[in-house]
Amino acid sequence: MNKHRWFACCLVALSAISINAAAQDADIYDVAYIQSNLTVGKTTRAQVLEHFGEPTSKKATLSSAGGASETLVYVRGAPKVAQKQKKGGGLGGMMASLRGVASDVAGVTGQNIRYDDRVRASRVEDQANAADRLSSRLGTPAETASASAGAATLSIQLDNGVVSSFDLQ
Repeated sequence: MNKHRWFACCLVALSAISINAAAQDADIYDVAYIQSNLTVGKTTRAQVLEHFGEPTSKKATLSSAGGASETLVYVRGAPKVAQKQKKGGGLGGMMASLRGVASDVAGVTGQNIRYDDRVRASRVEDQANAADRLSSRLGTPAETASASAGAATLSIQLDNGVVSSFDLQ
C-alpha cells in the first residue's frame, strides 16, 4: 500500500473515532441519566463534576452549626462555561500525533517524506485544529438538540461535599 492510501486510511479511522466519541455524549437532563449518576449520601462533588460538567451557576454557604453547603445549578440552553481543553487534544492533536508517527516511520525506514506530503499533512492538521476550535464554541450535537428541547433546570444540593438532594424542573 502506498503512502497516500495509508495516510487516507488513517484519516478515515481518526474521523470515525471522533464521530463515535461525539455520539456518546449524554443528555444530563434525562431522568434515567440523573438517577443512574446521582445517589443521595454517596455521590461526591468530584463525581458530579465528572458526570455533569461545570455548572451554569453555583452558590456556597458555610455555617458554624451545619458545615459547608453548596448548590450546583445546570440550566438547559444556557451558555456553556468554557472548559480548558488540554493542548494537543481533539482531532488536531490526533493529526499532529499522526504526523509525528509518519516522521518516525520515515526515519526508521530511511525513506524521506516528500515536501508536498508534508505540506498536505500540515494543512490537514491546521483544518482539524480549526474544526476543534469551532466545535468547542458551538457545543456538541447532543447539547444543541437538548437546548432546543425546552427549558430545564437541574439543581444539585451538596452538604459537606456529598449530594444531599437534587431537583429537575
